[in-house]
Amino acid sequence: MKTCTFPTSVTTASVSKSTYTYVLVTASPADIKRVVWKVQQGSTIITQAEKSDTAAFSHTFATSGTYTINAEIETVCGEKTTLNHTTTTSIKTCILPSAITPVGVNSSTYRYTLMTATPADVKTVVWKVTNGATTLTQIQRADTSAFTYSYAAAGTYTVTADIESVCGEKITRTANTTVDLGISVTANFAAWKIGGANNDIGRSVVVDAAGNVYVVGTYASSFTFGATTMSVAGSNDIFIAKYNSRGDDVWIQRIASVNMDEVKDVVIDSSGDIFVTGEVSSNVGYYNSPDDVQSGNIIHKAVNGNSDAFLAKYTRDGKLVWFRTYGGNTSEVGTSIALHSSGIYLTGVFGASKTTFGSITLQALGTDGKYDMFLTKLSTNGDVLWAVSSGGFESDYASSIAVDSDGNVYMSGIFMSPGTFRSASGASAEHPSSATPDIFIAKYNSLGNLIAFHKGNSGTSIYGNSLAIYDGALYATGYVEGSKYGNLTVDYRGGGADIFLAKYDLNTLNVEWVKTAGSSGFDAGNKIVFDNAGNIYLAGLFRDNCHFGSTVLRSAGDSDAFLAQYDVNGNLRFVKSVGGPSADGYNALAVNSAGSLIYMVGFFGGTINIGGSSLSSSGGLDVLTTKYPD
Repeated sequence: MKTCTFPTSVTTASVSKSTYTYVLVTASPADIKRVVWKVQQGSTIITQAEKSDTAAFSHTFATSGTYTINAEIETVCGEKTTLNHTTTTSIKTCILPSAITPVGVNSSTYRYTLMTATPADVKTVVWKVTNGATTLTQIQRADTSAFTYSYAAAGTYTVTADIESVCGEKITRTANTTVDLGISVTANFAAWKIGGANNDIGRSVVVDAAGNVYVVGTYASSFTFGATTMSVAGSNDIFIAKYNSRGDDVWIQRIASVNMDEVKDVVIDSSGDIFVTGEVSSNVGYYNSPDDVQSGNIIHKAVNGNSDAFLAKYTRDGKLVWFRTYGGNTSEVGTSIALHSSGIYLTGVFGASKTTFGSITLQALGTDGKYDMFLTKLSTNGDVLWAVSSGGFESDYASSIAVDSDGNVYMSGIFMSPGTFRSASGASAEHPSSATPDIFIAKYNSLGNLIAFHKGNSGTSIYGNSLAIYDGALYATGYVEGSKYGNLTVDYRGGGADIFLAKYDLNTLNVEWVKTAGSSGFDAGNKIVFDNAGNIYLAGLFRDNCHFGSTVLRSAGDSDAFLAQYDVNGNLRFVKSVGGPSADGYNALAVNSAGSLIYMVGFFGGTINIGGSSLSSSGGLDVLTTKYPD
């Protein structure tokens, strides 16, 4: 007769969260016919399960407490016995996210975060974006890291997070997102002009909080603005014009000399005062108010050399607050302004061999006839706080500056030869040029000391025309004359130059990505701005068939102006063109505070059709100001 072997005890084999696993202990293989496992708390049987072998038994407890684990065993010999085991459980209650919080990165990109008071006990999260019954994307993660999604079209979307905890629980959290991608691609332009018999060019534009528009440019022949006749004293004079949001004339100011005067930039502060820079020559004349322009009540000021850089401040009513000139015995040009609570930043170029800013003398490295660059910080009254120079033995050009919230200033342009970039501390840094010319971006702290530097470094000529800062990153536009930007290969159409849009790390100035658009001719991005929602707007000019990704624009004449909108990742939203049979282009643009209107300024020749009507120049090129949408 067979003698059967019984298990001798029950023991806890493992514990995982609230799941406990129990096994039968036996000295040798037990002769088991069946085992009935029972979990009891007092006299209450919580669960039971029958097995036909000595396999482990697992149970997930709902609450902490003391339980009895019974194993009722019957052997193949017909014998029966019961083994007991006491378990005291300490059950973890899983923490689950309570909601999804959406945060707009920009108008098209949103970041979704699972909200929880303490670290959540999440096993998996399945994120899903739907538009009605259509699933746009689905991704599974093994943690609670934020989920980011960029929308391609406006609309209302549902974002769900299907969550499974380590305790085995499953829940779904939901958030709705309404996406507004900003200005519509289907809208039309409105336009107005300034011009006389010769060439007149719009250089820059800003818009104030009330929607008034300020345009600056140069003119070479007389024209009428409202009730004011603008005469011309030299080969080029400067105008500063204010329009209301409908494009009606409000006032106009003038800066003039018997030689050539140029304006390059205009910016506006939070009080509605505007600042204008460029170059003035000879015995320059300016006016205290628009009424003085009408009456001819002019003020004259001598310049130090062939020309001086100037900075002028006006109120919203066109009244002159102050007029400053900077320079030595050669030529200086102010090209770009940036405002900060601590002062005014101004950049530009000066001719060899030296120039002066206040009591500071800047030495040029270039030979006679060549230009070096300057960067200066001014007080709110235009007094020089510090000034530095940079350049090499060839001509170099500083085209744009931007300032971050900490007062660090970023200067961009081109350098043609090995360049020395000086700091206000007296230190200097040498940077070789890898092309002729090569783009550079130089970062200075608020004290005027160089702290980071970027160059194209690709052997390809690259021109940096405009900078902008948004959400802790630096962006630039200009044009590139080859298929390389640093180590990045870009889509180059093989013409004279292609438009580029690039993003850089704000601290290191390392390039993160570069997008291009181009034709077989010359194409350029001249200005970049952001609206408050993070939409990027570019303005410039193009020729021939210009490829913006899969969108192709055809120039109607020598060149056409373009306006393009991108998201913060460099994805094209739309591109629109304006032009006729002559040369047309945009030099600058500005966006109103609501992000609902864009104003572009530049030039056009001949007759162009825009906004359902035609606009004709008065002679050569006229100043073109357009509003989008109309």
